[in-house]
Amino acid sequence: MAVGIYLNFRGNAAEALAFYEAAFRTPEPQIMKYGDAPPSPAFDMPDEMKPLIMHATIEIYGAQIMVSDTPAHMPFQVGSNMSIVVTLDAIEETKRVFDALSTGGTVQQPLQETFWSPCYGALVDKFGVGWQLSYEAK
Repeated sequence: MAVGIYLNFRGNAAEALAFYEAAFRTPEPQIMKYGDAPPSPAFDMPDEMKPLIMHATIEIYGAQIMVSDTPAHMPFQVGSNMSIVVTLDAIEETKRVFDALSTGGTVQQPLQETFWSPCYGALVDKFGVGWQLSYEAK
């Protein structure tokens, strides 16, 4: 199990990554762009979204910081562009924690299978804190 920080940007995640990479002298970040994702019949991805960063990881002093661009069709507000990521190694515990945190909050993405996890969901708790929960097999 692990806990990490996820930073969201509005189209300038690559610039932010380069800035942090230089400032902290980190190894080159791992980057996946939206255009690298498998096609989905449920979503016709606009061309302007494809070069944006869907997910990147940069290591800063041993901590994994995750980064992405927020697509134009999704809400974005500077100051609330961060969430806490919890990666769990049991699906039932992932569901339990997700249900507990969502009580009185707002589910942004219900727990569901994605191409990167068999059980992933996102929410904002009743205190306004963003959370992403993901099951990852050991």
